[in-house]
Amino acid sequence: MARHRFTEKWIWARKAPRTGRVSHSDILCPGLQLRISESDVRSFSALVRVEGRLRRYTLGQFPRLSLRDARRQTLELWRAADEGSLPAPAPVQARLRPVETSPPKARTVAVTSLITYAQMIERYVELHAKPNTRSWRAIDAGLRHAAVQHFMPLPAEEITRRQIIDVLDGLVMAGTPYAAITVRKYLAMAYRWAHDREMISVNPAERIRPPAKNIDRDRVLTDAELGAVWRATFRMGDPYGQLIRCLILLGQRRTETASLRWSHIVGDEWHLAQTKNGRPHLVPLPPLVMETLASLPRHGDDAFVFTTDGGATFSCGYSKAKQELDRLSGVSNFRLHDLRRTMRSGLARLGVTASVCRKIIGHSEGRIDRIYDRYDALAERREGLERWEQHVVRVVGA
Repeated sequence: MARHRFTEKWIWARKAPRTGRVSHSDILCPGLQLRISESDVRSFSALVRVEGRLRRYTLGQFPRLSLRDARRQTLELWRAADEGSLPAPAPVQARLRPVETSPPKARTVAVTSLITYAQMIERYVELHAKPNTRSWRAIDAGLRHAAVQHFMPLPAEEITRRQIIDVLDGLVMAGTPYAAITVRKYLAMAYRWAHDREMISVNPAERIRPPAKNIDRDRVLTDAELGAVWRATFRMGDPYGQLIRCLILLGQRRTETASLRWSHIVGDEWHLAQTKNGRPHLVPLPPLVMETLASLPRHGDDAFVFTTDGGATFSCGYSKAKQELDRLSGVSNFRLHDLRRTMRSGLARLGVTASVCRKIIGHSEGRIDRIYDRYDALAERREGLERWEQHVVRVVGA
């Protein structure tokens, strides 16, 4: 039998056999064995010499039983054998159970203290995602995806690697590979965070490879498609029509645009305190954008602009709005983020320089440029946005 230095990463990396089962022995803890069945059940057992014969004591399944506890129980069995206090073997037809290492009451408390998957992701979002990333809502939604709803009541550390892989494979087979990539990424982030803080003893999401190849999107709407989308926005309900028109005209990120407050608008300029790259950003607002914003009700200086509840929160029902936009425009196979790429490509086509384009849409510049080029190019940015607005008007008129 092969001997290895057991680690949790090593155990997760072992593949289940096609038939039967395979066994591995731990170098660091003599007598500890790991068995992996064809159904991918991983269980620990201990071989202990009793009256000159080796007897097998089943300890428990991994990851419910951690590697550390399996080693501890194996050493306690060997110590009990040396002292002559090892429990009598169970009947042949029954597997031997491990030696009790704690009173029943304490063991019950340990089991019930396991946090569920729902509790783990709630703590991750509240304690880590919300304070540190603007996209925490997307992370929260990904961790609560319909494909992982059955994880919610389960203890987080008892969800197996095989279960996660099955979820990802199911998303790929359903024709949603990008959803599978996103769910895997968010699961890995949440489990790594919880494991580092010792909320869970094992990380089943560790080292799971992306279920599909992440291909960079290159979708750019044609002028005819852009005109159809623009006209369709006037048949949508407020404030989604205005929001999409602002996405077309300004080329800013969807969530940053949707979370615009009236207090962020000073004159005909939009001041963002912080964007995705962590830096402030200023967007000149051309006349058609100002006209579009003026068509929305103003509920207060600090209220959200694109809102359906009096300015308390900003509207974020993007999926339903996008479905309606596809139906009304007849244009499909594009995302709202593709409007940003379309605008950036359009600026280049209109002769706007690359450095000004980057400043308009808020892309990060090189470190040297950030240090030595302190010119804000505000006049050039305003001119570029107005040229793009005029192009959109021509497209719509055509």
